[in-house]
Amino acid sequence: MRRKQTTSLNKSLLDAIDRRDLEWLLFSDPATLLGNIMQLNGLPRYHNRLDAIQLVVRIRELRSLEKCVLTTFP
Repeated sequence: MRRKQTTSLNKSLLDAIDRRDLEWLLFSDPATLLGNIMQLNGLPRYHNRLDAIQLVVRIRELRSLEKCVLTTFP
């Protein structure tokens, strides 16, 4: 049950972000990731609705998955 809730939470987090913004975050420097999310969150299109901490966690998970796929499938 908990896994389903986490999956839907992650999906809604990512759905809340414009694809170009998500791409920018995925390729941004890890040291500036939280600041970049905070910057986006202040834009009129987001109106401080983004959960910055949850987004950092999810983006780090996506990066680590991508790294696994790239090392597994050259």
